[in-house]
Amino acid sequence: MKMKGVFVNWTKPYVERKRLRGHAFKVYRDMKSDLYTTTDEEILYTILSVGYWKKFNGPTKLYTDKDGFKYYVKNNMVDLWDEIDVNTLENYTDVDAAQFWTSGKSYCIGKEEGPFCFMDLDLMVRQKLPDWVFDSDVTIPYWEIPRGYYYPTKEQYSEIKHWSPPEDYSYKMLVPNTSFLYMNNKKVQSEY
Repeated sequence: MKMKGVFVNWTKPYVERKRLRGHAFKVYRDMKSDLYTTTDEEILYTILSVGYWKKFNGPTKLYTDKDGFKYYVKNNMVDLWDEIDVNTLENYTDVDAAQFWTSGKSYCIGKEEGPFCFMDLDLMVRQKLPDWVFDSDVTIPYWEIPRGYYYPTKEQYSEIKHWSPPEDYSYKMLVPNTSFLYMNNKKVQSEY
């Protein structure tokens, strides 16, 4: 079965890089360029991730903004994807990108027409996906415990303007890791 692979590169967290939480962002916090950039390793991961997906699983789509698109043009990478959407993230502005740095991908996942698979730009699927991935409306790689500075605190959630957690929401509940996500349910997608 051919399945669309969706990738997201929202550059606004880079602009806010001095306030990004987490040891993994140190490399970005130390960058001096005001123009969006990334490491040579990230470029290679992206090329491999998109290339393997196309080879084994199907067409590809990138959601990015104008700065991300300029970066990919500069690095001769736009031909990696079969489709590129620049408008969706360009109009996504009401979120603190340093606190909620994954919200750009969440927003795009909510906008994409299913079914599709989402992958982080550094996740490589080096074979055809097994059929069981498509047996459910949603497939994730694993659940994780909200821990440390990668996850927003209860106070940070209260600062969100466009969303309020339900009354029964637990800030310590297991959350899905979305480095890979198969989505084929509009209701779940809209809530996501």
